[in-house]
Amino acid sequence: MQSQVYDVTAAFEQHFITVDDNGAKRSRMFTTWENVEAEIHAFSVETYTIWSVRDSKIVKGTYEWRRYQCRFAGFTIRPRAPVRASSTCSTNCGAQFTVARRRRGIRGGEPVFIVRVKYNMQHNHPLSGLDYALDPTQRRLSEDEEREISYLIGNYVAPHVVTSYVVKHFGKVITSQDIANMRFRLRRKLENRALM
Repeated sequence: MQSQVYDVTAAFEQHFITVDDNGAKRSRMFTTWENVEAEIHAFSVETYTIWSVRDSKIVKGTYEWRRYQCRFAGFTIRPRAPVRASSTCSTNCGAQFTVARRRRGIRGGEPVFIVRVKYNMQHNHPLSGLDYALDPTQRRLSEDEEREISYLIGNYVAPHVVTSYVVKHFGKVITSQDIANMRFRLRRKLENRALM
């Protein structure tokens, strides 16, 4: 049975590839990793794709390259590593791309970051807004956001009120289990403070 392919190559090329006068595809240049990450985030939101860093190389405190893969690709388990029984969302998706640091010009001008022209944007799983919103990486609140709702959580406000507040103010969807986990962390923090 042939599996369905969800191709987001056109959207990827709009974000990361330019075409020169001769019609050849060239990588778009970025000046900082922050700019690259912002563009990856914009691409992810547009296409409902979630990317994980598969591997990278750091030289003198900065990345030389980072390889991103679809979150549904799954990771290889090291031999002899203990394996916990757990569910997985792996579909062995082959979608991936690499961002590399290069020097502009022949004599090593200022460094720029480019997406290598070799990439794969064909996903073997559906891409939906609901799956994207409910993924744990998208539900995670920042420290500031968690601090802002700690009053609601500490006073045991009903979960549906907390989730409505989070959607309205932060644009994120959280589950009742997320709220229970935050209550547990808050209670533990207060207990540790009381012991001091």
